[in-house]
Amino acid sequence: MAWLLDRLLPDGDHRAPLGDFEEIWHHIKDERGTLRAHAWYILAVLGLIPRRIYNSIYFGLLMLQNYLKTSWRNMLRNRTWSAVNLLSLTLGTACFLLIAIYVHEESTFDAFHTDADRIYRVNVDFIGQSYTFANALSAAPMGPAIQTTASGVDHAVRISQVRPEVLLQVGSMRDFEENGFYADSTLFHVFSFEMLEGDPGSALVAPQSVVLTASTARKYFGRKNPLGEFVRMDNTTDLTVTGVVQDPPTNSHFRFDFLISFSSLNPERLTNWFSNPYYTFLKLSPNKSEASLRPVLARLVDDNMAADAASAGVSIRLWLQPLLDIRMNPQGNDLSDGRGAGHVFILSGIALFILFLACINFVNLATARSSTRAKEVGMRKVIGASRGQLMGQVLGESGLLGLIACLAGVASARAALPWFESLVGRTVAFPFGWELTLFILGLAILVSLLSGIVPAIQLSRLQPIGILKGNGGQSALRGAAFRNALVVFQFTVSVALIVVTIMVYRQVGYMKSIEHGISTDQIAVIPVNEPQVAAIPTLKEQFLRLPGVEAVTWANRAPGTGASGNLIRRLDTGEDDSMENKYIFADASYLDVLGASMVAGRYFEPHPAPAAPSLGSPMATDVRRQFILNETSVRMLGWASPEEAIGQPLEFGGSVLGDVIGVMADFQFQPLTVSMQPVIFQYAPAGQGVLMVRVRTDRLPESLASLEDVWNAQQPDWPFMVTFLDDEFDALYASEEQFGRMFSTFAILAVVIACLGLFGLATFSVQRRRREIAIRKALGATDGGVVLLISRKFGLLILVANVLAWPLAWVFVKDWQQAFAVQASMTLWVFLGAGAISLLIAALAVSTQSIQASRTRPAEALRVE
Repeated sequence: MAWLLDRLLPDGDHRAPLGDFEEIWHHIKDERGTLRAHAWYILAVLGLIPRRIYNSIYFGLLMLQNYLKTSWRNMLRNRTWSAVNLLSLTLGTACFLLIAIYVHEESTFDAFHTDADRIYRVNVDFIGQSYTFANALSAAPMGPAIQTTASGVDHAVRISQVRPEVLLQVGSMRDFEENGFYADSTLFHVFSFEMLEGDPGSALVAPQSVVLTASTARKYFGRKNPLGEFVRMDNTTDLTVTGVVQDPPTNSHFRFDFLISFSSLNPERLTNWFSNPYYTFLKLSPNKSEASLRPVLARLVDDNMAADAASAGVSIRLWLQPLLDIRMNPQGNDLSDGRGAGHVFILSGIALFILFLACINFVNLATARSSTRAKEVGMRKVIGASRGQLMGQVLGESGLLGLIACLAGVASARAALPWFESLVGRTVAFPFGWELTLFILGLAILVSLLSGIVPAIQLSRLQPIGILKGNGGQSALRGAAFRNALVVFQFTVSVALIVVTIMVYRQVGYMKSIEHGISTDQIAVIPVNEPQVAAIPTLKEQFLRLPGVEAVTWANRAPGTGASGNLIRRLDTGEDDSMENKYIFADASYLDVLGASMVAGRYFEPHPAPAAPSLGSPMATDVRRQFILNETSVRMLGWASPEEAIGQPLEFGGSVLGDVIGVMADFQFQPLTVSMQPVIFQYAPAGQGVLMVRVRTDRLPESLASLEDVWNAQQPDWPFMVTFLDDEFDALYASEEQFGRMFSTFAILAVVIACLGLFGLATFSVQRRRREIAIRKALGATDGGVVLLISRKFGLLILVANVLAWPLAWVFVKDWQQAFAVQASMTLWVFLGAGAISLLIAALAVSTQSIQASRTRPAEALRVE
């Protein structure tokens, strides 16, 4: 108990109180005995605990109050220093908060589902001799077979996108919808989408059932309860509304507007193990691992897919991808539009850099002010202040400023949220509640420590004797070197961000400027659904009669929208090796509309032929077809020249046989984020797809009106929809342009924060050198010479930062460009331009104070001194 008593007594000399306690203890022992003495001693010591706690809290609050009051006075006394720090920290915390919210949503996609860690998607890898295609789609029998064969699979669900967009109609309200899916009845057992109306267990059981999202239900039914009502699809099928589900949240990789029961599909389409248009998800039992299902997946491949795969020259691997990993690691044909973990990593790095740059401003300005506070520190030490108390004082200042900045940053981030959502291209939920409160407190503590720890240590180390004698030069010299290093770091980051920003826009501009290999100007694209296929010949004929129309063609896909893939194999070599080829169905006018050119052989000639097969139906095996390849396909198949490929036999899709009749020049049918891929063309006069109409430039409005009139006369039950091919190609690079806008915006903010710090340092430098500047001017120095004197040091620091930033930016850009098939070159002017921009911005930040100092009359400055 003596040990505890020693710590409970007030700070100072404990010898007298301890002696008093011992004297009273001996007195009680002599009068009442040892046991009574011990009891008194224990109760007396324990009675001191509340008082000690009270004193600690009371004097601690007094000390905190003193710290805050002193900090507030220092902030008011040094308004420029405070304003620069507050503005930079507010910008830094606002940017950090916005990016942190976005990154958190990206990294926690799909986490709202109950037992999300138990949900997996079945992916299929097609492995050839020289390639591996990782596919998020799988075969229809896959899910039921896994659930039947494997133990520990609670539920399996298949979903398949409704393609192309379908026409939904309720009464007079009708519109095309492109975000619909067929889904198994078990969907709501696997995913936790909130059902607002209907029974989640039975809503998708019966054929021709449809579940609408809340927004879709309002669109077609208003405030009316839609349960039991009918929705007409494609003017042919009536769907019964069996449920209304809450709109999927923005952080769901699987988002939809309506769901149609999987039982509505033709059962004959659901038995093919080698057709993969379905997404298959499994919900495993608790404590069941993905690894335990690998033997089952391998056995399913051996029993159902290996033979067909071997005959096509590929091997197949099934694997399970965790639901929570899909957004960060998307696969081929994925539903997620995420850019992957690299995108999140880059944004996280930018957020940390911006916050760190803001903290550096505080460190620089605080250490610069340390010389002006040296006498204050010396006096505090002389009168007994400890090193810890001095550090507490400085940390208190940074803490107060950090808390104010964080609160202002949160308010700024909330106000800027609509702008930020337009920048990232989707809605972002701003958090409220205890999570945000904890985040703000944690961020304030982090900012306080990052910005205040170095000045606190530096000031607390000052020796009072040297300070009071005026011997602080060596410390100031070391502080100046440290500040210079931090300025170089700030502008190294800033210049690197400028270089990367220039290269992002240069890369996007370069991809847009590359010739597509076809003509995309003034080509109207009109989608054609299955019920309209029979009308295609009439539509083409009547379109061609219009005065503003130059040519019309049909194809299953428009260039720029990608293409589906299948396996292709040469038959003249006797080998079984196949490779994946994209395929396009087109009619005889394809070249006339798009302006593509043949490099060998001939193009298709109009002749009777089967229309393009419907989605999901097997290709005919009894028709000898004619094929046209692109140049890339010829090279990858191993022919030495296009002419050598003419007349050679091919097998396509494992069943369709045909001969090569021509080789078409490569043209861009996919974004330049992927390399040119092999394509095989087949002749088909009609089918689901698009009509592409080349119209005259001088008659565009009249031509569009005439096309709509013809369409409405021929297809009165179908709304007229039209886009333009050049718009489709521009949309290919929307993601990269958005990334460029995000990167450039935060790069500009980082540069602004760095320049705020430079402005603060320039202001301090001018104040410290007022007497020197006055003497120089009195001796004949010009205004320009004074400006150069102040700016020269900062200019040298910026030049050093450029030298360090250029190689770092070059490495980053080269790594980022690996994602593109074509890459813009990094010429010298990119780096020189970034250097010039950084010097110009820094000059603007410093020049205001430099010019003001040069215009000050020497007599005024010396009088102040």
